[in-house]
Amino acid sequence: MKKRMSFIYLFIYCCNCSFAQVEDVVKYLKEHPKPPGSYSSLAKANANPNKVTYLNLQGRGLKTLPGDILKYHNLIDLDISDNEIEIIPEWIKKMEKLKKISLRKNKIQFLSPFLFQIPSIEEIDLWGNRINTILITTSSTIQKLNLSFNKIDSIPECLSKFNGLTVLEMESNRVSRLPCFIFRMKSLKYLYLSGNNVNEIESCSLYNPQLKGLYLYHNLITDSQLKKLQILLPNCDVSIQ
Repeated sequence: MKKRMSFIYLFIYCCNCSFAQVEDVVKYLKEHPKPPGSYSSLAKANANPNKVTYLNLQGRGLKTLPGDILKYHNLIDLDISDNEIEIIPEWIKKMEKLKKISLRKNKIQFLSPFLFQIPSIEEIDLWGNRINTILITTSSTIQKLNLSFNKIDSIPECLSKFNGLTVLEMESNRVSRLPCFIFRMKSLKYLYLSGNNVNEIESCSLYNPQLKGLYLYHNLITDSQLKKLQILLPNCDVSIQ
């Protein structure tokens, strides 16, 4: 912690920031200490494979997931965002304790089921890839899924298999229709669809009373469609602007 604070003080001094800002940063660092088992180097992680719980490999120019990750049997959180990864290897589903993985800003086009077959997975972040195809045939333990800023033209029905999914983010894609099954997903609480082309809402006989937020900013929803949604989802914050 002392080394981190010394660096922050030096950085802020060079940037001519105020001491009040310094204190805010130091306070944040104290309240959010680096968790034990955190590594940002494969070399250091390989020296202590059983101690690795969090691995940060952001912005390393990686084209594939390093196979060394398989050695980290206690890995819980993996951040491999801002790389050049195109394919998710099948071995990822062997990471039994992995709960969270971030693959933001890579080059993934085809979303295979392997990520969703990780036994303990809870959060998957795929923001800003090139995904246009999703093929998932199994259920999953996932609770939060971020597919925003991809090239997806419809909400895939396979997501209905995720009985524990509470947050689905699909902003800035190419979705044009709200399908009925999305309103039947009993666990879903928040659905983010801003920046799409939604202009059709499929009729449904059953609506999820647990849905708390449906965000449709910058779509093609009409006022009459909005009013209908607000009536059908009285406990939900339905927003289009």
